[in-house]
Amino acid sequence: MKTKGFRKMGAMANSAQTGSQAISTRRQAPTVWTGLNAPASCPFSHFLRISLGSVISPIETVTNSHPLAPNSFSLVCIFWVSGFYTQKWFFALFLYLELSMRSSRLSSVSRVTILHSMEVAPSYSKPPVREALIDIRISPLAPTQLPALEALHEQLRSSYPTKKKQQNLQGLWEWREETLSSRTSQGIAGFQFESSDGTRIVQYRLDGFTCNFIKPDPQAAWAGWTALRQEARHAWGIYSNAVGINETIGLGVRYINQIVIPTAPIELTDYLVAPPSIPPNIPYQAFMDWLSRVTIAIPDLNASAIITQAPAEEPRPDSVTILFDIDITRRAKAPLDPEAMWTTLDQFRTLKNTIFEASLRDKAKELFR
Repeated sequence: MKTKGFRKMGAMANSAQTGSQAISTRRQAPTVWTGLNAPASCPFSHFLRISLGSVISPIETVTNSHPLAPNSFSLVCIFWVSGFYTQKWFFALFLYLELSMRSSRLSSVSRVTILHSMEVAPSYSKPPVREALIDIRISPLAPTQLPALEALHEQLRSSYPTKKKQQNLQGLWEWREETLSSRTSQGIAGFQFESSDGTRIVQYRLDGFTCNFIKPDPQAAWAGWTALRQEARHAWGIYSNAVGINETIGLGVRYINQIVIPTAPIELTDYLVAPPSIPPNIPYQAFMDWLSRVTIAIPDLNASAIITQAPAEEPRPDSVTILFDIDITRRAKAPLDPEAMWTTLDQFRTLKNTIFEASLRDKAKELFR
C-alpha cells in the first residue's frame, strides 16, 4: 500500500506494535458565545443557564433542577448545531423556564453559566458500524454466583435462545535455576446469551456486563443507539438486581466501524483526516501494512478514548476496507446510580459521534449517506 496509489493488502494489523511516546497536539480553543445572537460561524452548541436575581446550584438536566430562591427567574437554553464541516448552521432552541414569585417584580441578571456543550451528528442511511457495545464493569463476584448468572437465561431466552459458557484461562511461567516451569488453570468467567442469528449478545460475567449489537454486512440497516441502549438497560437491570450490584468500577461505549471503499487503489488522505504517513524524503513510499492508534484523555468525563485505524482483517475483493475503532472508557469506582450511569453512557456516545465526524473526510461520509 502506498500513499499515492493505495494497494490492497493482507490483514496483518494485529501484529503491528505502537510506541509508548506521549504526543501532544495543540489546537486553538473554541470561542464561546453566551447569547442568543451567536454568529453564523459558531462551531459549537451550548447549554446555558441564565439565573436572574439569585445564585443557585447548577442543574444536571432540564428536568431535574433545584428550586429557585424568591424573586428569581431561571432560563435554560440548549442549542443543537448540525453541519459541522459545511458552514451551514441550523439552530434549534429548547427553553426551560422556572419562575418563583413572592413579590411583584423580578431582579436583574446576576450570572450566566455554561453547563454543557454538545454537537448533533448527521444521520446516515448506511452507517459503517460493524459492532457496537455497552460495557459495565464491577468488582469481581465470587464464583459461587455462577449458577445465579446462568439461571438468568430463562428471563432472556425468548430473545436470546443460545447460551454459551465463557472460559477463563490463566497461565503462570516461572524460571528457576535454569528450569522453566508452568502452571495453567481454567474456569468459567460467565455466560453469554445470543440471538438466533448471532447479531445480538448479552454477556453476564463475574466481572461485569456487556451488550453487543453486530452488523456483519456494512450495507445492512443499523438498529441505532436507541435500540442498543434500551436492550442493554433492560438486560443490565436483570443482572444487577439478581446479584445485588451497589457500585461500578468501569463504563464503556465502543463502536467498531468497517469503511468499505469500492475501488482500489485509493488515496488515504481523501478519506481519513489523519492517516499514517511515510516521511516524504524516504525514497520508498509503499505501505506493506499500517496501524494508527492513539489514546486521548477526556478529563471532563474522567475517561479516555482509544482511536484505532487499520486495514480490516477481512478484506473484500476489488475494494479497500478500513477498520475504524472508537473505544471510550472510564475506569473509576462509583456508587450505582442508574440515571447518572446511563447519562454518562449517552455522553460517551455523543463523544463517539464527535470523534467519528472529525476523523473522516467528506468523501468517506458520502459512502454512508
